[in-house]
This record gives sequence, structure tokens and C-alpha cells, in this order.
Amino acid sequence: MSIGESNDNARRVLIVRLSSIGDTILTTPLLAAIRDSSPWTEVDWVVGQKSRQIVEMCEGVSRIFTFPKVYGPRMAIRDPAGALEFSRTLRHLKAEMGERSYDLALDVQGLLKSGLATGISGARVKMGWSRPWAREFSWLFTDVQLPMRNNCHVVESWLDLTRAAGFREKQVRFPLRVPEDALTEARTFLESIRGDGPVVVMNMGASKREKCWQAASFARLAEVVRRETGGVSVFSWGSDWEKEMAEEAARQSGGAGVVSFRTTLFTLGALIQLCDAYVGADTGPTHLAAALGTPLVALFGVTNPRRVAPYGQEVSLISRYTGPVDQVKVAAADASAMASITPEEVYERLRPLLGRERSR
Repeated sequence: MSIGESNDNARRVLIVRLSSIGDTILTTPLLAAIRDSSPWTEVDWVVGQKSRQIVEMCEGVSRIFTFPKVYGPRMAIRDPAGALEFSRTLRHLKAEMGERSYDLALDVQGLLKSGLATGISGARVKMGWSRPWAREFSWLFTDVQLPMRNNCHVVESWLDLTRAAGFREKQVRFPLRVPEDALTEARTFLESIRGDGPVVVMNMGASKREKCWQAASFARLAEVVRRETGGVSVFSWGSDWEKEMAEEAARQSGGAGVVSFRTTLFTLGALIQLCDAYVGADTGPTHLAAALGTPLVALFGVTNPRRVAPYGQEVSLISRYTGPVDQVKVAAADASAMASITPEEVYERLRPLLGRERSR
């Protein structure tokens, strides 16, 4: 099926990717592919609140809809008022999207909530994944279903949706632009702490704590960066527990690292764009660094990086993946794997990145 070959057939497209932050970033090349292939096509996006700022950074998106928190039967029983509000919000969202008269909706996520968003979009053609890649009955909401390739990175797999619709990307690119006010805030902070050496942003968090590197390891890496390059490390954080880790790392670093201000996705993106290099675990901000073209070292535990490693040219990956891990034991395995990554090992990957000239 090809609906992206003329302005008449592809006036409006809806991308459905609600979460997570990393997956939302890895979906943005689909937006770029549509706009590059068909500049006259309007592209809207329905997204969850947590990932909305990523879509707001996208160049070429026309309208953004926020999908509400889903209330299942058990949650509805515990919170009937919240369930009623969800129903009202969903009806309002359906009416808003219906007014856009979409020619195509792409369910990139393949879950019940994304299927529901696709189903109420009113799109003439609803495209998604076939089973087993479409889960939680999400295939019931699509009328064109594709198998998902598992032998390549997810960015390449997900682009099969836009290719099947007739949109041919000129190149795989991330259409992200950090807001100017966030860049100004980050620039002011960096000017206050920058010395003669490079600045390395070290992100403390991850979606699960067992995926995090230890504060002591970040502190030791910051010490090595200071000793070898005269640079300063910035421990970035966005939640209270990440702030505790950042403060502990700064304390143990003996002044080689400093704690950032509380970041949003906007200001974290600004810090990452303006720094010389980035270090982080298997988490959304690491994908953001790759998408923004910042040289980075990504630390992976037992997750298979072949499908979900940061996608970019400036990525150095340290992984402890050796094969599938029992899901019951994955948390302990991740924690052990991350603990086995040494600051010296990370610096050996980081060192050549710090000598490169880059535009910001």
C-alpha cells in the first residue's frame, strides 16, 4: 500500500507514540521521513504527558495531542472520578482529532493504549504491526498490519511503516531542536562552571535504578577527567533521588564534578547540546544525546543493545550483554553488570571523544 505519493493522498498523517522518552526519540525519524519525502504533508502526533517535550522539540510537527493516563477496570473501581475524567478527556480528544480528517494514522507503539488512540483518530487508513509485535489486542484498531523486522535497530524497523505508506527518507535524521530559552539557561550555567578544559555531562538516572551506574563510579570518572584534561563534569538530575545521587557523586569527586540545576527535557537537552561529551546509562537522555549529535559513552547492562542502542555516529557503547537473561533475574543481573563497568574503562572510551571539535 502506498498513500504518500501525491499531495491529494497524504495531506495529514498522525503518528501515535505515547511513551517512553527513549522510544519517542527513536520514533522522531519517522516524522523526518514524512516531511522530507512529502513537504506538503501535515504531521500531527499523539503522545503521553511524560514524553510531550520531546515532540515539542520536533521540527515539522503541526499539532500535538496529549493522551491521558489510561484507567483499567481495577483503577476505575479504586478511582471512579478519575475514570470518568479519563472518559471525558478521551471523547474530547476524539472530537479534536476527528476534525483533522487524517489520511493515515501510524501506531508505532503497538499497545492497547496506542491502539485506542489510533482507533479514535478517525483516520482513513490506520497502520500498525501484526501479531505478535502488536500486543494487548492493539491490532484490533488497525486495518493495515506489517510484521516488524527483528534483525536490525528499531529505528530501521519502525521506518518500515513510513516506507510502506510511500514515504522514502533521504537520510535517517532526528528533527530535534532545543528551545532557545533552554539553551540560554544552560549556557549561563555552563559559563559559571567552565574552566579551560572540556565539559562532560554525566546523567545520573535511568528508568530503573538497577540500570544506573553508581555515584562513586561517576565521581571517580570525574576525577580522572579533571586530572587528565582539566575538564569539569556536570552531574545532571531531574528527580529527587537522582539529585541525591548527583550530590553524593559531587561530594566524592573532590570538586571535579558539580551538580546541575533540576533539568527538564528541554534544559537537559540544552546542557547535552552545549557540552563536549556525555556519559549515561540505558535511558532516554542517552538517546537524546545521540539524537543531538553529542559524542557519548553509553553504559548498558544486560539489555541487548543491537535493537535499542543509541542511534548515531558519535556513540561509544559499553555493554555487558552476553545473551538472554531470565526476566525474574534481570534486575539483579543489570545491577551486577553495571557495577562491573569501571571508571577507567569508561574514560578510555571517553578520551578520544574529548579531543574532537564540534559545532553546537
